[in-house]
Amino acid sequence: MNRGLLHKIELLLLYGLCCVLVALLWAVRRAPLTPLPLLILDAPGAWFALVVCFGVAFTKQHYQFPLWHCLAIALFALLAALAAIPWIVVLLLLASTLLDWYTSTHHGAQQRYPRTVIEWVLRYPQCVSAIPALLSVLILAIRGVVRYDDPTAGAALDSLVFGFALLSAVLPFVSLLNRAADPPSPFGFLLRMFWLFPLMRLLLLSPWNTVWSISAALLGAGLALWASLVSLAHSDTYASQRAGQNLLPAIALTALGLASSAGVAACCFAILAVSVQTQRSASSHNAAEINRATGANTTAFELFPLGSTFVAAWLAIGAAAAAGSPMLAGVLWLAILLWGVALQIRANPLIAVRLDLRLVLMLAFGIAAPQIVYYGIQPVVEQLQGGLTAYGNLSAARWIGLEMADSASRVVITAPILAAAPLMAVLAAVCVLLARLWPKLSAGLNLDSEPALEQTELWHALTQEVPWLIQERNDADR
Repeated sequence: MNRGLLHKIELLLLYGLCCVLVALLWAVRRAPLTPLPLLILDAPGAWFALVVCFGVAFTKQHYQFPLWHCLAIALFALLAALAAIPWIVVLLLLASTLLDWYTSTHHGAQQRYPRTVIEWVLRYPQCVSAIPALLSVLILAIRGVVRYDDPTAGAALDSLVFGFALLSAVLPFVSLLNRAADPPSPFGFLLRMFWLFPLMRLLLLSPWNTVWSISAALLGAGLALWASLVSLAHSDTYASQRAGQNLLPAIALTALGLASSAGVAACCFAILAVSVQTQRSASSHNAAEINRATGANTTAFELFPLGSTFVAAWLAIGAAAAAGSPMLAGVLWLAILLWGVALQIRANPLIAVRLDLRLVLMLAFGIAAPQIVYYGIQPVVEQLQGGLTAYGNLSAARWIGLEMADSASRVVITAPILAAAPLMAVLAAVCVLLARLWPKLSAGLNLDSEPALEQTELWHALTQEVPWLIQERNDADR
């Protein structure tokens, strides 16, 4: 069979699985279902499974990995998201992580095996995350908790169980210490987000106390600032991009630590934004060289207004402000600002930016954020409502935008996304026009090479790009 046709059939299978999960999310939006003793079909599990399967399909579309590897990772993640028994969830997550490691070592993503234990931990920290996660669910099992929906499970949740679950979500960020040139595993950043799922599942057991929430939120904010500083400090373009990819997972951890409806919504949207980022995980050193040359220009648009990354950051900052923590919101704002500076520093103005599928999806997810929150994320928030606090609520007007309110129902921050979309389109057109004129303008401002452009020459160059300006000037002269 033709290889191109086979690749399209494989993608059709993976995206078909995503469609099935969309239908499942719609079916469980009102209440969870328990068709089998080992399964619990609820909105949080369906959302996590949908995002992971979409990320796997999106990565498969750009890199030639065997179909059975991609399907196995997607199925392991699907079963882990829908499993009702805690230790089965952790084992399935570990299986998907080990399969990702096998894929990266046997299909060109890694050129050599780690030589020491420390090097192995730095390169594959997701595998180490299984140790504290297993300890957390083992303590729950000893205390008689068999299922997440057990009515008596709340009494078994204490600081020890929460601490191990939080440690399993934090350990993947150890990769920030890895300064090796090897690119990460293909699905590593996506599966790193999945280790937040056992922590989110604890909201089903009982509400978190204040110390737990503050610990998770501060750790996430510190990791976000650390990732931005590492990204800014790296001299290598690809290493800077790789460090910056840790920012969205850290933002998701911060938002989840707030334990509010706004925080959970921001966490879920950040996970969706990461699924589009997986394309940038290079599958070979050749791909890494290509990213060093051209990837910075693509990633320079990560924080473009109305993009998925921009909206995810806005949701997290708004959730922190609605929770009454302006300092936490300021730290997140500073981390995002530093990352944006790092992206712009690495961008090469001499290389054109290609409008690829990833940029289109980022903009589509950002503009459609009100609909995504209303139809996809709001059921997740409602089914976790028993473990959430009232410090921060998110409202989604499907055809207008989003707004955050504090515990007194006072609106803290608003985002009229759909109303601002036309304005952003005009701004984008102006940016494109300036980008096209920049070589001529920079040549005119270069005093060492050529004299400045005359006004007539500049007007001629401008009318070449915008022909209708000639008609406007003629009408004005009349």
